[in-house]
Amino acid sequence: MAIHKKTFENLDLQVDHTLNYVHNLNTTSIIPKWYDQNGYERLTADLFQIVSANEIALSINEVISGTHTLLLYYESVAEASAGRRLFELTPTYIPGDTLRIALGKVSTPTLNMTVGAMKNWLNGALNFMQKTMNLSDLVNKTTARANLGVYSTSQADALIAQKASLYQAASGGVLGVNNTSIYNPASNYNPAVLRNVKNLGMQMLYAAYVSADAGTLTTKFWDSDTITGAPTVSKLSTGTYKLTHGMNSVNYFVLPIPVGSTAPAVGPCKVNKQINDFTVTFADDTSLNDTDFDFFMFKLNAYTADE
Repeated sequence: MAIHKKTFENLDLQVDHTLNYVHNLNTTSIIPKWYDQNGYERLTADLFQIVSANEIALSINEVISGTHTLLLYYESVAEASAGRRLFELTPTYIPGDTLRIALGKVSTPTLNMTVGAMKNWLNGALNFMQKTMNLSDLVNKTTARANLGVYSTSQADALIAQKASLYQAASGGVLGVNNTSIYNPASNYNPAVLRNVKNLGMQMLYAAYVSADAGTLTTKFWDSDTITGAPTVSKLSTGTYKLTHGMNSVNYFVLPIPVGSTAPAVGPCKVNKQINDFTVTFADDTSLNDTDFDFFMFKLNAYTADE
């Protein structure tokens, strides 16, 4: 047991009559003794406080006279380690890179290396899960994905393609695939979308292009649910055409639009609507003219909110 001696007077005390003493012994295993100017022991346990491994505080609680003595009985580092085996000593939890590690085996000279060198060696020797590899060093990526519950790029692409194929089949294989085909809402719309479309106040039934000179009809859109028979066109006279649709109703209206860069300037356009057909007449200011035109046929619906 080592002894450390400190003498002090009233001038060494704080305002509250406390002695704060930095002893630099680097230990908390201390037994203090306080003697006054007459050599009488004054210390009691509640007056002594260990601030840190290198500092103590002694509460004097009064003005003192003369020279007092503080004796610190402590266990030195050598004494603390004497007789103890390596793994009985206090462990170091965060060693610095410059500290050294001893390496060896029976009948072989002991080697040593720094902690930093050991870390660098381990990074190279243990070649797995290194930060710089960005998970490319996983032993089995398939198992890792299964454990995490995630898909690979190829798995995700395959699932998207499968869903797209099912949607195309359900929508008649036209939507988003072949926009040049005649679009039939009865088969090409998703049923939920079709219901909302038909609940609108105005529903497109048919759209076509009429070649005036030849009197031919090219279908662009056809709602075969409402118009069950294929519409036809006939040329009645120059500039006048009859379109037969077989709808058996006058609950519709027609919007004809002249087309073609060489079409004459068209003035009044007349539509005569019947139950199963309608006629379209184009005329300019002086005479009737054959004019290519598009027309759009709409049904008038009473709006009903979708449930």
